[in-house]
Amino acid sequence: MGAGGGGRQVVRRRCERAAAAGVRPGMSVAHARALLAEGAVRVEPYAPHREAAALCAMAGWARRFSPIVATDPPDGLLLDITGCQRLFGGERRLVDTVAEAVERLGFRTRAASASTFGCARAVARFGRHERSVVPAGAESEVLAGLPVEALRLDEGTAGALFEVGIERIGHVFGLPRAELAERFGADLLRRLDQATGEAAEAIDPLHVVDPPSVARTLAGPTTRLETIMLVVRELVSELAQQLQQRESGARRIDLELGRIDAAPVRRTVRLSRPSRDCKHLWSLLRPKVESAHLGFGVERVVLAAPRIGRLRHEQVKHWLEQDGALETTLDRDFGELLDTLSGRLGSDRVT
Repeated sequence: MGAGGGGRQVVRRRCERAAAAGVRPGMSVAHARALLAEGAVRVEPYAPHREAAALCAMAGWARRFSPIVATDPPDGLLLDITGCQRLFGGERRLVDTVAEAVERLGFRTRAASASTFGCARAVARFGRHERSVVPAGAESEVLAGLPVEALRLDEGTAGALFEVGIERIGHVFGLPRAELAERFGADLLRRLDQATGEAAEAIDPLHVVDPPSVARTLAGPTTRLETIMLVVRELVSELAQQLQQRESGARRIDLELGRIDAAPVRRTVRLSRPSRDCKHLWSLLRPKVESAHLGFGVERVVLAAPRIGRLRHEQVKHWLEQDGALETTLDRDFGELLDTLSGRLGSDRVT
């Protein structure tokens, strides 16, 4: 639901683990080294693209609490939990569940739930408590005590407000709207209305791409192992084509044989390196198919790759001695050897 539709949202903010030791944003490296234990400091250059990728990954993880999740850079997430609170025993318990789940990952959190994204975000980042639930209709009252930065204003607008002594959102409520728009711009009123629910606010949720998968429904149930093996081999080729289109390789493959008289047979193959080589994938799946109990017949075969890894196109036939291609080929061959040994001996016996 949109922000003006009465939905409830949760804002989660993640913090660095070092905060527990007293490290704060803006602190110098020398000061951080002095606070942390010797050998516990690892200094790396700031990489915004890595931060954004990690935040997107966290958004995908958070879809277990709500199907609608959006990132709130640089360190927050927005969840539309409309209707989801019933599955967790209420709104307060859902806020606690989300916060505790993130803390188990090693982060400190601040979470808030409100009827608008703007209010939830403001309370989570600038509120007095680490976990808050704003009752419906109390948005203006809660926002009044927060600083004007909580409205997501640009630095120029926030600075102009400070210059005339407007430091709290409550100060803005008591001023004529026409004068506010004329002096500070329409963005101030827009953010204020979004936070109080007077204006709708939509978010751009994370769009999750389904993992590559192929399936084949047979004309009738069959117990012929040769037929099943032929179908699986054809599905491997189709799955490899999907992986090639995504410039990816499979890290895990799930095989499901749908039987007419019993539960499906499920087999899993894990790979040490991303791969879309049909010959290699088939060599790993073949023993799984041969050992499967077909019951009174299999009528559907499904092959999926729920875990994939980046695998760009590369030259493998010629010029192997140039540009490190030989090293890449050896690494791929070594990975295939590990996969074969793990498939035959068990992954727990290969180290």
